[in-house]
Amino acid sequence: MKYSAQTLREVYWKSCSHEGYLNILVYRPIALVCTVLFAKLRATPNQVTLLSFVCSVDSAVLFVLGEYNYALMALIPFHIGKILDCSDGQLASLTNQRSKLGGFLDPFLDRVTDSLTMGALAVGYYLHTGSAWAMYLFMMLVSVWFVGAYLDKYNEEGARNLDTLRQTTGFLPPALRRFTKWDGGFTGLVTTLAVVFWLQPALMALSLVVAALPLPVSFVKIVRSMR
Repeated sequence: MKYSAQTLREVYWKSCSHEGYLNILVYRPIALVCTVLFAKLRATPNQVTLLSFVCSVDSAVLFVLGEYNYALMALIPFHIGKILDCSDGQLASLTNQRSKLGGFLDPFLDRVTDSLTMGALAVGYYLHTGSAWAMYLFMMLVSVWFVGAYLDKYNEEGARNLDTLRQTTGFLPPALRRFTKWDGGFTGLVTTLAVVFWLQPALMALSLVVAALPLPVSFVKIVRSMR
């Protein structure tokens, strides 16, 4: 099965419409190559989503061991999972295989993957150093995620606290918003830096700040909407 260059460009740019620069320039181009291969193999987007999840679980297993060399090795399946996470949506668009199950499965497994990765990094850091700071910060992060998910239920505008900083960066120029967007590309970069330089507590602290920033804005909007 062949796809025209025009079709592939449309699929690529459609998938980049709300992405940050790191996703646009790194993950999405590689994902498009994988997407064409999956289409030729007649794979479904949900199968690619599950394959991405398996890669992420593999990386979490290596992260949790608490050994520096294993953590570096874990970055390979970690980034493969990120690429495949971009590919499933592109495949759905390219082959017109959108489904309600896929619409649920992709973001749900993204949240599970985020929790597994962060938790594994925190435990691995504790086992390696004896410091529990990363674990404390991770527990705080999970609490903020929970509050954000609860607020999402009442947000009439459909904004999602767990995915972007759109609510708190709206005053920035579009180019700068894309650079600061907390998406798969950005988290891939900061996670890699945290592993290479063994700065897991810093990663947890940064993630905590990013997750907490939109909460006051969401809370105020919800309260105003209920008056």
